[in-house]
Amino acid sequence: MTDNPQDAARTEDEVTVATYASNYLQVYTETIDRYYATVLQELNNLDAAAKSLPLYGRRLGVDTGVVVVGAAHDFYLFFVEAAQLSVVHLERLPGHLDAEWTRAAAYERRLADVREWLDLRLPEFAEPVNMASTDFFSFNRDYWSTQAREHGAGAGRRDGNRAAAILPRLRETAQRFQEWDQLTQRYRDLSTSGLRSQDRGIQFERLWRDLLSFHGWHPKKVRISGEDNDFTALYNGLHILGETRWFATPMTGGKMREFLAKLDTRPQTIGLFVSHSGYDDGALSVLRRSIATKTVVRFGRADIDNLFLHRTDLGDLFSEKLRDAYDYLFERDDSE
Repeated sequence: MTDNPQDAARTEDEVTVATYASNYLQVYTETIDRYYATVLQELNNLDAAAKSLPLYGRRLGVDTGVVVVGAAHDFYLFFVEAAQLSVVHLERLPGHLDAEWTRAAAYERRLADVREWLDLRLPEFAEPVNMASTDFFSFNRDYWSTQAREHGAGAGRRDGNRAAAILPRLRETAQRFQEWDQLTQRYRDLSTSGLRSQDRGIQFERLWRDLLSFHGWHPKKVRISGEDNDFTALYNGLHILGETRWFATPMTGGKMREFLAKLDTRPQTIGLFVSHSGYDDGALSVLRRSIATKTVVRFGRADIDNLFLHRTDLGDLFSEKLRDAYDYLFERDDSE
């Protein structure tokens, strides 16, 4: 027991806050367990429970602390990392954040003002508790113990309903990451395989079409009498004719002329050539001379690695390369 009345009052306030926060956390968890058990299980499987149900299983003084700001006209409680402060940290609202401010300012504005005044940089786990027009410390501990159960249950239902609503999107995202992981692994396996050159080329062509499908480009394998093409695709209204190659040596000018000939009957089609072994000077010269009549976007080894290993967006990379191809028409040699 302290001899200082102010210290004693502060200790009593801290106990009241701690009782409120402990009951709030306990009932939050009980609400999730009772009404959202299946949601919680699936969130755990998707490794998304901590973000969607931020206060589930948390305990005051063990892994969670609270920062409290209060006055006779307002009250705020922030759940934060316990290791970074004492279990309960109390502050009083400064004079400029007065009753008129509480009445007139919007909720988000008030939260921003309080955080700025606190210089609150500790990680917050959940939405703050706010009781506008409430003098928290004028009520006794038993009253707030009862209120905490109501408030904690309400927060549990709020977060549980939100989590249930976003589960379809979380499932879709998890499925997409799984598919991307599979594409990455197939590419790695292809890079280290002992396949014959022809077999590796066939597998790479299939892998590339699967990558196009993953990005929504709707690829098709096209066979025309006397002509074999690896794929066509659609992107942002553009029709694309493409070929993939995984040779031991770079593509030559002759290979590029063969590809350009396939675009002769397709004046509205953009070519996409994908070469794991790159292009020699002759190939680049052929492509540049043709740019006024035929447009070809080329991907090399670094581009392919970025797409499969670093998960660069295919559309972004294609658009960047397409712009480079068009901009070449207007390039000027600075030495001239």
